[in-house]
Amino acid sequence: MIETYLHINCRFDQKCFILNTQLNGFWGDEVEIKPGGIIRTDSEFSCAIGIVEGEYRIAFNRRSIGCFFHKLPFEKINQIEFVGEINISSIAVQADCNNQLYNGVPFLPDNLEGLPPEISTNPPISAFYPAVPFRKLLPRPPSDGSSLYVSLIPKTEAVRFEINFHCNSTEDSEDTSETNSKEIAYHASFRVKERCIVLNSWENSKWQTELRADFRVIPAVHLDILIFCESRQFRTCINGEHLIDFPHRLPMDRINSVEISGDTKLVHVRAIW
Repeated sequence: MIETYLHINCRFDQKCFILNTQLNGFWGDEVEIKPGGIIRTDSEFSCAIGIVEGEYRIAFNRRSIGCFFHKLPFEKINQIEFVGEINISSIAVQADCNNQLYNGVPFLPDNLEGLPPEISTNPPISAFYPAVPFRKLLPRPPSDGSSLYVSLIPKTEAVRFEINFHCNSTEDSEDTSETNSKEIAYHASFRVKERCIVLNSWENSKWQTELRADFRVIPAVHLDILIFCESRQFRTCINGEHLIDFPHRLPMDRINSVEISGDTKLVHVRAIW
């Protein structure tokens, strides 16, 4: 019996991708991704699939739509099948993709164009589909070249969700109040109704001056977020595109935990340093 290790179903009527596996004639739990308008009927598109330890990394038209973790050992894959109303122009298989899709566009944002590629392959955090709120102590603080990759899907009725780098946290906790952390070095608040992202820091028991960038969060539409740590700033990229920089207000070596909370479902959280 044929086993399907990775199944990608492009559903134009539902404007989504369905990812799944099939074993012993039974389909597993579906993963639905709604990236929003990446491909259209009667239009040419490209698709790239990277197979790395722990996950498949999938992109359409040079834009990442997300990851799908291995449910079966990928070493046994020996066939590729295309089914449905589609014309194939070319197929290529590359043994060593070096984490690249096309022209510098990454499977995971390990080395976005113009950003340093020196990133450890031993991540202090790698979690698939964790519960929200998500909070995790770091075994070591970030440094120049570190990054946090977050793949998520905002809830249908989302109002806002947040990503925080805490300082001086003492334990993993679902308590997301400012009082559980004396300082927040990086706070990113994604606000659906305001169509923006707000960056700030929490110091001396109060919020500091906000930095804002226009960005429209679409509920139920998948997002890939990369927060890249540089010597002078945090660089925030969304879906492979640079959005805003946030200068350091607190030393990076005091950061010891990551928190994600609010109206979102998490697909993958990965700290890379």
